Amino acid sequence: MHHDPEEANRTADDLARLIVADITSTTHPCGLVKIGTGYHHLDTFERVSLEAAAAAHTLTGTPVAIHLELGSAGDLVLAELSKNSIPPTSTVLGHVGRNPDDGYLLELASSGAFLCFDGPSRANHPTDWRTPALIELLATRGHLHQVLVGGDTTTAAARSVTSGPGMPGVLQHFRNTVTQRIGDEAWETITVANPARALTLRPR
Repeated sequence: MHHDPEEANRTADDLARLIVADITSTTHPCGLVKIGTGYHHLDTFERVSLEAAAAAHTLTGTPVAIHLELGSAGDLVLAELSKNSIPPTSTVLGHVGRNPDDGYLLELASSGAFLCFDGPSRANHPTDWRTPALIELLATRGHLHQVLVGGDTTTAAARSVTSGPGMPGVLQHFRNTVTQRIGDEAWETITVANPARALTLRPR
């Protein structure tokens, strides 16, 4: 609904060329490919978009992040990306905490993909209270090095660095809640080492 209807008819090759042009721009290059997918399904345009993202990754080594609508369809996304030869280790699955199913999250983690819990700075996601326990589960099952956290900073309140919840909510209150379960060293892994690996450009 946000684009010219003609854009819906673009092929994966068309989209890949546009994405690569953004990545290789000499004025404002980007370092991440972001694709959004729907609630518990992938439509035709989303599959084309994922194919384009995979092609751009293959050409540039740029990591790919996925908006999973309410944390759903991560398994479908990984299958689609695998079909297009993009490794899960180059993929960040976003909003996973909004679908707090232990078995589902462990299945996603078993692929090797990064799992991003990015709701602590939002006020309207009723599943966020489960996030510390989910992070602890993943850590105890050997997936600590795949966990990311963020603020989903699409609103002014979520971007705030001086008031709550915003970034103070993530880096202070949420940090304290998580470290009580898994310790300071694990928090450092999640907030420093993991994003450094997840967002690394891998030139081809």
